[in-house]
Amino acid sequence: QYPVYPLITSTSPAGYGVTYGDGHYAHGVTAGISQEAVEPGYEFHAWSITKGSVTTYDSNPTTSVEMVAGANQSVIATAHYTAINYKLHVEAVNSWGSINTGTPAIPAVPSHFTIEDQPIQIRATAKSATNWHTYQFIGWTYDKAGNVPVVDALGNEVTGNQFFFIPMVP
Repeated sequence: QYPVYPLITSTSPAGYGVTYGDGHYAHGVTAGISQEAVEPGYEFHAWSITKGSVTTYDSNPTTSVEMVAGANQSVIATAHYTAINYKLHVEAVNSWGSINTGTPAIPAVPSHFTIEDQPIQIRATAKSATNWHTYQFIGWTYDKAGNVPVVDALGNEVTGNQFFFIPMVP
């Protein structure tokens, strides 16, 4: 008769995913484990698989574990999740203004963000008037053609030259 070992799956951080494959398996059996990320803004990073005092890592979201452990030991497989790194690109369409030039009061706009970041201040500044031209801010859009306006969480168009981008995912 072969010994039977418990396979225990979990997530880190707790609740950021759902794991599959828990159970009791005979010595030498290969058990399949899988996971599904459920927390918006986070993705699977890797499994840590602990058998006794030995921990190995596997970056495959669905993998297998050979059930070989010491006497009275369980196999613990933990799915680890990390915040997704999103790209953020903000620019003035022409040379008549600038976006957050990077001062202590208003830092430069970062090129990437995660769900864990603080709100990001974004401000457009129109170029100073000259004898021939007067410049003014006209609005924020998602596209260079100026056809898709930026809206706030309530669906209202952002019309001011300054707003706070709050990292969130749909």
